[in-house]
Amino acid sequence: MTFRLTRGVASVALSLFFLSCSFNYNEGLDMTKAYPDMEMSGVTLSRYENARVSMTLTAGMLELYDSDKVWAGTDISFTQYSKDGDKKVESEAFAGIALIDDKASVYSLGNDVRFRVVKDDLSVEADDLQWAKKTNRLCGSESGEVEIQKADGTILRGTGFFADTLSREYWFAGVVEGTMIKKDEDETSPDETVSDGEAR
Repeated sequence: MTFRLTRGVASVALSLFFLSCSFNYNEGLDMTKAYPDMEMSGVTLSRYENARVSMTLTAGMLELYDSDKVWAGTDISFTQYSKDGDKKVESEAFAGIALIDDKASVYSLGNDVRFRVVKDDLSVEADDLQWAKKTNRLCGSESGEVEIQKADGTILRGTGFFADTLSREYWFAGVVEGTMIKKDEDETSPDETVSDGEAR
């Protein structure tokens, strides 16, 4: 009789134990915060056009938020290749952090940004840059310093940087300094030093 009572009590106790256990995977999560749909580390992604690699992206860490069409990552580098298929590099970029809004086509880069356009032999370095693909606009923050270097020896540093990537023109709305090499149609004119002025 004791055996039956003990076995009955054990069955009821086990039933109550299993009924009282629940797995709540959301417990402890801040539901006001967005969580990535996918998180990857040591990533290399390639974009193909006409069966040829047109761009590669590498990242130390990459988070994807599918519903918002947003990517966020660290230690990001981009390489864009020519469309003729010879894998010639057209441009390269590196950023310590990146936030890519794929829906709006806005790329926000920060934490030591370096960008190089091979064809123009032009390099841009900044703490942060934002590129709006739809409007072809590349800009720095209002007070953030941007440095531009060209193969001809031009080096400009300034604030309030803005560029139209389609027309390949750039401006500094704030203070700018450096050396600009101007080329005439027939010959190179003497170097011009720019200091505390607007460069265009």
